[in-house]
Amino acid sequence: QFVVVDVDHLWPVPPRLTLPQAAALPVDGGLAMHAVAVALALGPGDTALVFGASGGIGHMALQFARQRGARVLAVASGADGVALAERLGADMAIDGRRHALAPALRIFAPDGLDAALLTAQTPDAGVIVDALRPGGRIAWPRGVPAPPERDDIAASTLGAGVGARQVHAACRAAARGPFHLHVDA
Repeated sequence: QFVVVDVDHLWPVPPRLTLPQAAALPVDGGLAMHAVAVALALGPGDTALVFGASGGIGHMALQFARQRGARVLAVASGADGVALAERLGADMAIDGRRHALAPALRIFAPDGLDAALLTAQTPDAGVIVDALRPGGRIAWPRGVPAPPERDDIAASTLGAGVGARQVHAACRAAARGPFHLHVDA
């Protein structure tokens, strides 16, 4: 009936979140926060693409990026995914299954993207890499194939062991709001 747990493995349930919603923060929320704050180092005015913006990591990364002042192009799946991304504050959202990415990138960031997060496999990875400005950043979680390499951009792989610090930061960002954690099933 008792257990001893390292305090770094405990997180508060942010206000307004249910337990099932809060249960997504230690992995997906931590990865999303690490991607936005560390790997992509997004800040005010940055242009970012979140590929897989209606998924677990993607929809949180979109919100964390917006909280940090970045402009976000969300690539989601289906009309319901696009609607979710728009509700969560995407500056532009497209259905990656139905719309070509290259024209959307030219409209959203005619001078190039500052950063991109790929949370799912895409045949457009080369298009995304080509759209990054020199000095741009790209990140993806383990399990997603690496995009093509380019010498003048920073590339990072994310793992589930990003650490308690990023999970705590995700909890604080969720509590600070506005924030919606979508649990589909």
